[in-house]
Amino acid sequence: SLFIGAKAYREDDPPHYESTYVSGWDVRSLAFMERAIGAARPGIRFGVEEVFLRSADELARMRDPGVEIAREAWNEIMTDGQTSAIVTIGTQRACHATEVCLATMLGVAPFKRGADPRLSSSPVQFVWSCDEYDRLPSSFAVIGQQREISPSERPRKTIALKVLNKTFEVRAEGDLMYDFGLIAAQRRRTGIWLVIAGLSGPATHAAALLLEEITADVPRADPGRTPPVLLAVIEAQLKRDVNRRGDNREVKTQKVALVDKWEAPDFARR
Repeated sequence: SLFIGAKAYREDDPPHYESTYVSGWDVRSLAFMERAIGAARPGIRFGVEEVFLRSADELARMRDPGVEIAREAWNEIMTDGQTSAIVTIGTQRACHATEVCLATMLGVAPFKRGADPRLSSSPVQFVWSCDEYDRLPSSFAVIGQQREISPSERPRKTIALKVLNKTFEVRAEGDLMYDFGLIAAQRRRTGIWLVIAGLSGPATHAAALLLEEITADVPRADPGRTPPVLLAVIEAQLKRDVNRRGDNREVKTQKVALVDKWEAPDFARR
């Protein structure tokens, strides 16, 4: 199953029809993933699950977002033990399924602000602005200070990606922007779990495009241990096309910046 973030949209004019909004960048990533999966495993059947994003107000009213979101239908599909493979597209800012998937891989509770006290440093951290950190509870978010930006730039909500204590900071050089995406993969009992998550929509798409170039095999677990997690960071070079309407960012180049694996410490042994 492929999980993609979505938002419900209600028209202002009568009869107030409701529709579903999905990021164009995530749709591009989804289309590429479908082609890649079909080419690798001809005849495979898979479904696409929409994960509706809860608003900041909704999340604030929840006593425990992890418990309440766990009741949603998409989460039951993810955790029922019957689905052979799980793929989530977008970070937890866009798709709640990514939060659940990463938490399951790394053995922590989802939707909890602050690092798990058992981990001296989470192997995956998304560095956010203070406002974004307060808006969305996540077990993988930390507050960061962004560099001074030019008057033409808007303050960024996502500042950097930190993987295995290496920091990859979003930066601008002239008319180019350098952004980053995460690929995380783990062998589970039923199959591979995979996260494709960029700090922005274009970075998510860049990560999807480079998935086939990650040559390292998804590691297998030693007896009695939690399966290791393959972690890769993708750097995307972005530029705005002033002649395009809507989101006019485009991916100029993409490259692999890091490939490594994380193994659970002794306390996570099964």
